[in-house]
Amino acid sequence: MREFASIFAEVPAGGFGRTLEIGGGDGFFAALLNSRCQSLLSTDRYPREAAIGSSFIHRMKCDAKILPFANGAFDFVVSSNVLVHLKERTVACREMVRCLQLSGLMIHITPSRTWKLLQLVFYYPNLLVGGIDLLLDLLFRRTRRKDTDAHERWSDSTRMPSVGRILKGLLPTIQGEYSGHLEEWRRFGVPAWTKEFESAGLDVCHVVPLPLYSGYGFGFERLREAGERLGLSSHNAFILAHRGRTPPALRWFEGALRTSPRLLPRENPSPPRQERREIS
Repeated sequence: MREFASIFAEVPAGGFGRTLEIGGGDGFFAALLNSRCQSLLSTDRYPREAAIGSSFIHRMKCDAKILPFANGAFDFVVSSNVLVHLKERTVACREMVRCLQLSGLMIHITPSRTWKLLQLVFYYPNLLVGGIDLLLDLLFRRTRRKDTDAHERWSDSTRMPSVGRILKGLLPTIQGEYSGHLEEWRRFGVPAWTKEFESAGLDVCHVVPLPLYSGYGFGFERLREAGERLGLSSHNAFILAHRGRTPPALRWFEGALRTSPRLLPRENPSPPRQERREIS
């Protein structure tokens, strides 16, 4: 919820017109966004059950690389942590650009290098805590079951994980469609994402740093606050537009830039965008 509010807090109800969500999953993000759209179509490659509160959202099964919509069919296109799972991201982005009207806006939420670093650093502490928790849970259930019924056998849900599952979990997993952790860390940087978006014909208007968290549920609140003051964020929201365009809706995200934690200095920072007169 903090992440969503960091981006869309100043967007009024119904501010976005025809909206397309890519990779909607169970509909949770769409349920948050729905009130800010006049109409919302959530798409995914695989059909899934909708989350609570998303029953009023139109859903469609389709591939992001082959969107079955007319040119300029949408005023707003959005995705949350989806692009990393696409093998042909540039192709998919160009399809989204095609479906976005010239005065429209596109937002993609992507993991950052900080998120990748935290995933690796906290992986084994999380594994250790999870293993201790599992052993204590099994011990507690075994003791309780012996007290209530000495002849009752454990159910499948209380058995130890298989050896194969344990061995598979010994190494951190790759988050998206990348060859390894090093490439993933490199591609999660702002410069790499910017290059991908620009190759699809988009301008990066703003990069909004989002709240910091480990992804494992550790309650290090003071460390989190200190990290945000240093400019660290787990995800970035890229506010994008057609090349050379300045959509009016950009004004809704100026407040997000003022209140969100700032990123550390980037390599090869881009010069400030100059205001361009929109060609009708």
